[in-house]
Amino acid sequence: MISIEHDRAKFAYDKIKNFFGSFHGDENAKKMMKKEFKSWASKFPTMISTCGLLQAVSFYSDKEKGKKVCNILTEWLKEIRMIELNQNCNTLLNYLLEIDDFKKYLIIQKESLKFLTWVKRFASILEKE
Repeated sequence: MISIEHDRAKFAYDKIKNFFGSFHGDENAKKMMKKEFKSWASKFPTMISTCGLLQAVSFYSDKEKGKKVCNILTEWLKEIRMIELNQNCNTLLNYLLEIDDFKKYLIIQKESLKFLTWVKRFASILEKE
């Protein structure tokens, strides 16, 4: 580990690169999928800043195209052991609904914003490939 910022960047890059590479379809459909992902990824940090993490995750979890961005965030938070999901609490939304420590909620929100900045950057860069 060089730094946490490096880890955020690498994790985001790898997840987006794999997601874009796993899409099987014609070039126009692939371009459209990348463009839509970039759009959702770009709006997520703003929504968190405006409405809060719980509200943003709730909105993104309900939208088919927003779920992938939300899933990448969830994977990151699990990777750094900021959240633990189990049978009773198996999604980021459920975890946030059950959290009873406001300080921890704010720490998760801050980390989410930092990580999603990288997701947003790489979605924009990789869309062009």
